[in-house]
Amino acid sequence: MNQDSIAANAVTATQIVTGTITASEIATNAITTAKISADAITTAKINASAITATEIASNAITAVKINADAVTSDKIVSNAITSAKITAGAIVAGKLAANSVVATNIEADAVTADKIAANSVVAASIVSGSITSTQIAANTINGDRINVDTLAVKKFANVTSTIISHTGATVPLDVFGSAFQRGSTNFTTQTNSTGTYLSLSIGSVRNGAKYRAIWSGVYGDCTNGVLEYSIDNSTFQQAAGGIQGVTMAAGTFRTYVFVFNGTISGLASNATTVYWRVRWINKLRSTYQSLYVFIDNTQ
Repeated sequence: MNQDSIAANAVTATQIVTGTITASEIATNAITTAKISADAITTAKINASAITATEIASNAITAVKINADAVTSDKIVSNAITSAKITAGAIVAGKLAANSVVATNIEADAVTADKIAANSVVAASIVSGSITSTQIAANTINGDRINVDTLAVKKFANVTSTIISHTGATVPLDVFGSAFQRGSTNFTTQTNSTGTYLSLSIGSVRNGAKYRAIWSGVYGDCTNGVLEYSIDNSTFQQAAGGIQGVTMAAGTFRTYVFVFNGTISGLASNATTVYWRVRWINKLRSTYQSLYVFIDNTQ
């Protein structure tokens, strides 16, 4: 008996004794779509490894010929299923048993986009660890595929990194500025005039960045000194997180260090520069003053 002797749809599940069809009973290309009733092929009708590539005519296997979960890994000879054997869209999620598709059952490049129905590949159909870098097309993983709240970075490459600022341009992760003032190079001459000292400007600042400012100096009796910053070089405000209105009345010169920390806010959409200064309002006696400002754009 060959395929010409069998009327179309004559072979149904009830006509076949369980396990009687093996590879030796099937002529090459004998099984075509016209010979198989819808849902006639079930796991009970197929011996393990009975179906090989030579027994299947091109495009003979369609979705309506396969019972749900009928195709499992033990029914398929390694590399038996090639792209020429599968009608476009025939393999859908309901036709595959969980974990039935493993690498040894698929020829290289056999599964193309037109062979897979939309949304047919689900997590239960993929063997754990089977997707490696060679299975992922270039540029497939973009920002939408990455959960930024759970991204764990253990190390960075040897590169200079930047961050996008409020202007849309990139700025360094941190920036720094410093200034000092002394009455003479040997630190013996006193500065007695009140006013503004240690002026500096720091660019490439992101709105919302954190700052840490260290103000130090050798001071005698002084009254009402303030550390100030401005986002427009016009209106200044006292730096936060430190002593406001510094006054010393020890009767002698001593070294003092003051630390301030806070957040830069209010920068205009086209502004990235912050201006700093120390201002003495009522009284100053000093032989040396310095200011160091560290700005962290990542916070």
